[in-house]
Amino acid sequence: MSHHIYQTEGYVCGGKNIGEANRLLFLFTKDLGMITATVQGIRLLKSKLRYSLQDLSYAGISLVKGKNSWKVTNAHQIFQADLLETGREKYRLRLRIFSLLRRLLAGEEKNEKLFTLLHTGLTQLSQIENTDVQGVKNFECLLVLRVLHNLGYCGDSEPLREFFSPESANDWNPVLLDKISLHRPHALSTINASLSQSQL
Repeated sequence: MSHHIYQTEGYVCGGKNIGEANRLLFLFTKDLGMITATVQGIRLLKSKLRYSLQDLSYAGISLVKGKNSWKVTNAHQIFQADLLETGREKYRLRLRIFSLLRRLLAGEEKNEKLFTLLHTGLTQLSQIENTDVQGVKNFECLLVLRVLHNLGYCGDSEPLREFFSPESANDWNPVLLDKISLHRPHALSTINASLSQSQL
């Protein structure tokens, strides 16, 4: 019996080892939302998928729907967040944002706006200097706010409304990042309150 092969792109948000050589991955995908998928033999040295689906990578992924879960049949890496190249602060930011997505996204549900938000944001993150610690912090604050707003965990009350407007939803320019730094205490308070109310 043949299975339909789904083609999508997505982020590897982490995973856990199962069996002797398999791995269960948490994938935030463009077309399927957050899913879990098994990869057979990925921990073997001879595995062709070993380097394509490393944690924090962005990849083109082929999947089939099994009886109980998704299975990865093929993948090619598009981007890998390497600690030495991205810098410690940006690497840790990715770890935290993917952990947050795993926490907030329950069940499979396509969210193209959230995917675009994340993708444009992480693409723009590479433009921030690795040594600009404050710039990375401002970026993370804005990204987390927008993720929570997209998922309905925080409103768009003043003075944060301008960061959620349709015109600026995927805007990450330096001027906007400087603006978020001026509202950082209120933004962090909003983030903490939203996460507390989510009870996740």
